[in-house]
Parts: sequence; structure tokens; C-alpha cells
Amino acid sequence: MSKRISFQKGLSSILFWSVISAAFIGPGTVTTTSRAGALFQGQLLWALTFSTFATILLQETSARLTIASGKNLGEIIALQYAGKKGKGIHWGIFLALAFGCAAYEAGNLLGALSGLGFLTSLPRPLITLVLGILCAGLLWTGNYRLIARLLGLLVAFMGATFLYVAFFSPITPAQLVSGALIPHFPKGSALLVIGLIGTTIVPYNLFLGSGIGVGQDIREMRLGIALAVLIGGLISGGILLAGLQIEGAYSFENLSRALISKIGRLGDGAVWAGFICSRVELGDNRSFGSGSGGLQFVGRWK
Repeated sequence: MSKRISFQKGLSSILFWSVISAAFIGPGTVTTTSRAGALFQGQLLWALTFSTFATILLQETSARLTIASGKNLGEIIALQYAGKKGKGIHWGIFLALAFGCAAYEAGNLLGALSGLGFLTSLPRPLITLVLGILCAGLLWTGNYRLIARLLGLLVAFMGATFLYVAFFSPITPAQLVSGALIPHFPKGSALLVIGLIGTTIVPYNLFLGSGIGVGQDIREMRLGIALAVLIGGLISGGILLAGLQIEGAYSFENLSRALISKIGRLGDGAVWAGFICSRVELGDNRSFGSGSGGLQFVGRWK
């Protein structure tokens, strides 16, 4: 009979694996989900429901492979496709991840600058330099657990704020359930649906989860991934519902005003946290790469 996981170990595992949620809740998620709420109300919540459970399944599969074999996902792929024929696959995955991470990092940096713009009027070059030094310092420590917990706490702050504001959304319980469980495809929403799924199921997070999953207990891993990603999905849903309360044309400023109207200046801090929480990332030099971010798509309300 399997032993029960203690509360302390369970909480520690959730905080540890919350780095996955922090990796997909960033500028792209805040932009895409809040825009989806502003343009299509709660009709696209189902895309977040689908992508959240798909993320749990894929992340657990990747972590289970690592725990069972003692090798990360990059090493497993290298072994599976060995020899000259496999080199093309290796380089294809590496280039896709490397350039993808670079592109998303540019988006993360721009998002972090936009978020900090709500809190300070310092020159952007100076903010960029400070962010770079801060992130480099955190990664230099090599303490993945410390970084994961810091990101988890930052996501928790942002999530609590957005979920609180979500309670004021002008949506009925019936509309909420319908939007979350029944697929809707309102006219002009196709790109936003793709964006909501793509900004949650981040493929290279599989390499991130695999890299930090080495040596993990499988029961704690399953609990940590399931609850951490579920919480991340709830936060994304809260951001979408907060987007319902935007007045006028969609913009970060109007999103901030919608939050401030409910919780005061703390709303600026929530927007800042959402833009910056994915700025720090974990990598594993034995895997092909990792990163975070999201796709930003524009839909039209018709």
C-alpha cells in the first residue's frame, strides 16, 4: 500500500512544480486571455479548460519518462534517434527550441518592461539592465527550488488578485459553466482560440519539466504537476474574466484601470507581476532547451 504524502511535502511539491505555471503565465497569457475576455466574454473559457488538462497530461508524461529512466527528455530523444539519420532530428528540435526561446524571451522582456512601466518611470535601458542582472544572478545560484518557489509566490500574488477581480465579472453561473465546458467558436475567434491553447501548452516546457524532474518522487511529482497546473489554469481563467470588465478599446492601460477600480493601486502590481513572472526561466544544459511565453493573437468582436 502506498504511503500518503504529507501536507508539507505536498505543498513543497506544488511550489516546486509551479515553475511550469510561471513559465506559461507571462506576457502572452495576460495579453491573450484578457483580450479573449474583452472581445468574446466567457465564450472561450473552454479553450483554457482543454489546454490546462492537456498540459497536465503532457507534463506528467515527460516527467515520468525522466523519473523512470534517469535521463531528461533531450537525452531520451538523442538515444531514440541515434546515428547519422537522427542528426537531422536533433538539429531540427534544437533549432526550433533555440529560436523559439529567443523569440519568446524577446516578448517576455518587452512584457516585463511594459509591466514595470506601471510602477516606475525609469529609462527602459536601465530597467532592461537591472532585469538582466537580476535574472542572471538568480540562475547563477543554480538553486532550482529557490527559483521555483520565488516564481510560485509571484504567480500566487498575481493569481489571487485576478481571481478576486474575476468575482466582479458580469457573467452568470450558467454562462460560466457553458463557456468552460462547451466549445464555442464565435466569428473571428479562431486565432484567439489557437493563442489560448498555445500559450498554455508550451511545448518546450516539456523539456523544462523533464530537466527539473530528475530524482523526483513520482507520487509527489504527479500531485505537484496536477495542482500547480490546475492553479495556473484557474489564474488564466481569472485573467480572462477580468478582461470582461475592460471599458473601451482593449489596452494594457484599460486592463490596469479595470483592476484598479476593484482593488486600488494593487492592480498595477498584478499586471506587472503577470508580465514579469515568466522573465526568469530554468534551463538544463543536457536538454535541447526551455523557455516560456505565449502567442499573442488579435481577434475581432462582430
